[in-house]
Amino acid sequence: MSFKYKRLDKNDAAVLLIDHQTGLFNLVRDFEPIQFKNNVLALADSAKFFNLPTILTTSFDNGPNGPLLPEIIERGAFSMKVNCRKEIKTHSKLKSLYSSI
Repeated sequence: MSFKYKRLDKNDAAVLLIDHQTGLFNLVRDFEPIQFKNNVLALADSAKFFNLPTILTTSFDNGPNGPLLPEIIERGAFSMKVNCRKEIKTHSKLKSLYSSI
């Protein structure tokens, strides 16, 4: 039995941006911090362009890792901001595109 690819449909997909906090960007080693930041902003802009529900989450907003990246919030590229990952389960029927630090 072969695998049949099913394309993503924007009507049942969502983008989840996990822990994109200012203090964590310098800890990324796969990319330069500015390149990583630009990639995250491009993903957020793409989600906004395609009208995908976008959820921002952080484990602890006022903790040592700092607040969420201000540019994401300023662009309004999100549908909701949650502080607890448990709340995301309400969107479990959606196909999710994850981005996390």
